[in-house]
This record gives sequence, C-alpha cells and structure tokens, in this order.
Amino acid sequence: MSKLSEFQRKNLLIIPTHAHPHTVPYAIKSAQNQTITDLDIVVIGDGVTDETRAAVEPFLLDERVRFLDKPKAIRHGEEYRDHVIRNSSAETVSYLGDDDLLFPSHLQLMGEHLSGVDFVNPLPIFINFDGSIHYIPTDLANPDSLLWHLDEQVHRNSVSLTGVMHTRESYLRLPFGWRPAPLGRWTDHYMWQQYFQLEGFQAKTLPISTTAKFGDVERSNIEPHLRVREIESYVQGFSRPEFIENWNHLVREVVRAKSVEQLIELQIVHSEKERLISEIQDQVEKNSEISQELNRVLNTKSWRLTNPLRQFRGLFK
Repeated sequence: MSKLSEFQRKNLLIIPTHAHPHTVPYAIKSAQNQTITDLDIVVIGDGVTDETRAAVEPFLLDERVRFLDKPKAIRHGEEYRDHVIRNSSAETVSYLGDDDLLFPSHLQLMGEHLSGVDFVNPLPIFINFDGSIHYIPTDLANPDSLLWHLDEQVHRNSVSLTGVMHTRESYLRLPFGWRPAPLGRWTDHYMWQQYFQLEGFQAKTLPISTTAKFGDVERSNIEPHLRVREIESYVQGFSRPEFIENWNHLVREVVRAKSVEQLIELQIVHSEKERLISEIQDQVEKNSEISQELNRVLNTKSWRLTNPLRQFRGLFK
C-alpha cells in the first residue's frame, strides 16, 4: 500500500477494477481530463489479470495516478478502498466505475456543491445499450428519499458508485466505512446506508447529469469491441461544445417525462384513496367510533407523507 505522503492532494478519486481491461483506460483518461488538477487518482486492482495490468501501466507516467495491485478480496475490494481513504489527507473523496466516464467538469461541479454538506451525487441518469437513457427520481436533500434507500424489506438504490463525492471528514464519522457487503447486497448501497443514517447527515443531488453511466448487467454479454465503440462515441462527444448542450436537453426531457408519469400514477392512487374515504364516510353516521378512527388515520404522519398533491405541488413552476 502506498504511503500517506503519496496521497496529499486535495481531491482523491478511486477507480476500483477487476475484469474490464478494455474499458478501464477510458475511465482513467476521463479522470485525467478533469478541469481540476489537484487530484490523486487511485486505481485499485481487485485480483486483476495481466491484461488489466498492461492496460493500466501506461497511465502510471502521470504522477497523479497510482495503481494498487491487490489480491482478490471476498467481495469487491471494499477494504482496500477504506485503507486508501484513511491513509489520505484529501478533503474530498470521489468514485468512478472502471467502465464509466466522468464529464470533464464533473469533479469541479461536485466540489462546488459539496460546500456545507457531507455528500453529493449527480442526477441519476443511466445509459441503455440502445442509446436511450433512463432516470431514477432522487433528491438526497429530501428525507423521504433517504428513507426510500433505507427500506430493509425492499433493497433499492439510485445512487451509483460512479459520480459520488463526499468529504473525507464525514467518512471518518461513519461507524465502519467501506467493508464487504453481505451476499445478495449491492456493495455501494450497503455503504451509502451508513451515510443515510449518520447523525446530522446533509446531502445534495445535483439537478444535472455529469457522468456517463453504462449499466454493467445489461452489457455483461456484449463483445468488448462493441463496448469500446460505445464508450468512444462519448469520449469524442466531450470534445464538441454542442454535445453537452444536447445531452442536457435530452436529460431534461427524460426527467420531465418521468415526473409526468409519476404524477399520473399518484393521482390514480389518490383517487383510489378518495374512493375508500367516501365509503368509510358513508358509515360514519352509523357509528361514532368509526368517525373517530377516520380522523385519526387522516391526521397520521404516514398519510400526510404519501399525499400526492403535497409531493408534486409546484412541480412545473
């Protein structure tokens, strides 16, 4: 493991890798091409092959890049990430998947929005292999969003590893930090849940997309040369001014369409609730105890939190 003296830059970016020798060079390049340069880029090899070692080696000419070639861990090398963070003097910690890309201004924008909070993530936008994108509505500044991620009955996550930035100070306040996740659990979600339960935790979700996040499961059987072609199309796009403008326009349209879809769904749910209320109220005159119970239900916190009119008030202002 590299010594603390080697990780003294203000920003730390961790790129875990295992078996993506064809895509990891593009991830590293997108890290090198950030608009901020005060950056330590640490590629953590979790039981990699010689092919991956060869893919990473040319980047070690950049003094900002380090490659930690470690034996295969139980899960995804979470303990290596923890060691790197604890042995760094960085103010901020960020992450990048070895088959994803960061837009050139990603770290700069994340850092600007990290002021006053512990944790920031870009708008959760994911790229399908057919070129379309999908969006998972998320606002980490909203306590309801944190509760959505903390549901132990239905494990769900919208916060990808790629794109997250948090302060190192807040990481040191976590009960554990990075550690192997139980089988069947997403390792990043398992980690974020510690943050989302941290006392005094504050976070933001940026209203823009600053990463190219390519779903790994959907692409598990895609030939490497096709994945490279897909990634290269985005790399080339970064060099064109109109690319970002077109990307932002596409993202806005997808977000708006998803918001309308959710509003319609919630209106349907609300209509069903109103129908049930009407049926109960028909019985109120027959039994005063039912009236008391109805008033109790309508004044509970859970009913108010799920009121769709409250959730979507001012959505399209």
